[in-house]
Amino acid sequence: MDKFIANHRDQITGVLSGFDRLVFRGTLRSIAHAGGMNQYLFRNEILLKNFGSHVEQVSLLAASLSEAGMAGFGSAHR
Repeated sequence: MDKFIANHRDQITGVLSGFDRLVFRGTLRSIAHAGGMNQYLFRNEILLKNFGSHVEQVSLLAASLSEAGMAGFGSAHR
């Protein structure tokens, strides 16, 4: 962690320390309702039949686990 902070010092405003995990929760309000989700799909030209595969590609969890794996953190867990 110290190496990461040293490398990115100019971009870091503050540092949290504590337990080994930090969970961020929130809502993407623009797509948290049917109308918003329909607009998102329309604007991105995603058919309803392709929704499942699209979600797998853009999943935040999948992206996070992939990044953790590439960074050498071993097997990442939820």
